[in-house]
Amino acid sequence: MAIINSLRGFDFAGLNLDIEPDQIYKQPLTQAQFDNWMETLRSAAKAAPWPTAATMHPRYFRDPPYMSWNVEQRLRDAGIGQVVLMIFNSNPQRVADIARPIVGSPPRQRPALPRGAERRARTEPQLSYARRSPQDFRQSMQQLQGLLAAQPNTDGIVVQAGTICKGWVMKVRFVKPEASDPNRDRGVEVPYAPGKRHLARWRWYLILLVVSSPFLFFVASSSTRRC
Repeated sequence: MAIINSLRGFDFAGLNLDIEPDQIYKQPLTQAQFDNWMETLRSAAKAAPWPTAATMHPRYFRDPPYMSWNVEQRLRDAGIGQVVLMIFNSNPQRVADIARPIVGSPPRQRPALPRGAERRARTEPQLSYARRSPQDFRQSMQQLQGLLAAQPNTDGIVVQAGTICKGWVMKVRFVKPEASDPNRDRGVEVPYAPGKRHLARWRWYLILLVVSSPFLFFVASSSTRRC
């Protein structure tokens, strides 16, 4: 909650909660462990000022005992507006085969909860795009989009890329605005107060004359002696 509260000033489009219970508990989760997870998601979504999504493994929508725990209703009650299916595979057909039974279920079994298919970069060839070209990556995403386009509950594809792929997946530039605007400091406008002393131009000329008078006197004296 402290991290979310510290970021409230940023105009993010949304928040994706990638909280994996497997890092704490062993599978399968008990009912109490599952309830703790849902409560964590609920607290985070309540603290967030942005639309909130959650990244989840497909097992929670297809495997027992989770099928009988009304997962989708629990997520809606927690304030989760979107679920991203966490599917580790770089084969578009395999991803579609895993996702279709979940996103293609009738509304009475699978309420219209927007979903996406996550593609996460890993080192294994069958799981990763790390050793493949950007063109292969784009073609795979287009193929996956076509395979899932007809499904009623899909909302798109989410790409989660590691540092190994950032050179061709993600480009971020930070430009310091104060480099072109001296009235801004680290993106914040600084209202400098106007100068308190306003001197007429002739006064500046008078000051310049007084300051330079010794030099002018020396030049004039030298010229007179030569004559």
